[in-house]
Amino acid sequence: GHVFCFWCMHHSMDVLKTRHACPLCRAPFRHFPAICAPLHSYLTRKFPNEMKVREEETKKLEKEEYQADSPVVAVMQSDASDFHSSKFVLEAFKCVDCQLLAVPPTVLTCGHIVCCSSSKKGALSIRRGKCPVEGCVGKRVAAENDAGERDPVCSLVDRILQHHVNREEYREAGTRSCSGISSKDDGATKSANDGTSGPASSSFLSSEKVILVGLSSDKGSRLNGRIAVVDSYCAATSRYSVKI
Repeated sequence: GHVFCFWCMHHSMDVLKTRHACPLCRAPFRHFPAICAPLHSYLTRKFPNEMKVREEETKKLEKEEYQADSPVVAVMQSDASDFHSSKFVLEAFKCVDCQLLAVPPTVLTCGHIVCCSSSKKGALSIRRGKCPVEGCVGKRVAAENDAGERDPVCSLVDRILQHHVNREEYREAGTRSCSGISSKDDGATKSANDGTSGPASSSFLSSEKVILVGLSSDKGSRLNGRIAVVDSYCAATSRYSVKI
């Protein structure tokens, strides 16, 4: 779920091994991560000057040292007049499976974005973890790396979504998207994040199942997308305690 430059990730891989490790958290992987076009487009449009300088630096390195070219990624077009608006974010970061805002988002090995729990519902489940885009050979990261059922949440994309989309829209997207998992008793699972301000605004009940999203700390980001059970609420800190 961590984000790196194309060449930084390429150089972190060991040509003598079939399994590699994330440079940041050392989580194992054995696929070559593709460029995430929606994220590349967002950064290009939000930081045009910085991205231009970075591109020139990269091209110079490719010519003088790497003797190779990185993939060319077209910047996504949008009907939104202002790419800072929630409309642009809704268009750029929608799940390629359910076509709704990917909450919480995970990136497949091909670079396409889906809801974190899309693997358990919809086209990804039917196609055994393969990308739902016709003709694409991408897969779930967890399935590709034998990491079980849990797919890593892309914490950077998740923070972008929460920055541009208000809390209510974010939560509503979580219940309508692939991540709106139902518990065994058919009760709808709700979304909870580390900005929850208490029962008055969220009405989470004790023993209620929730999906953890929006956790931005290093340890917390690894829990995004996990289902937890509400244990208690502390009025003094305006925080919930949950059990995984």
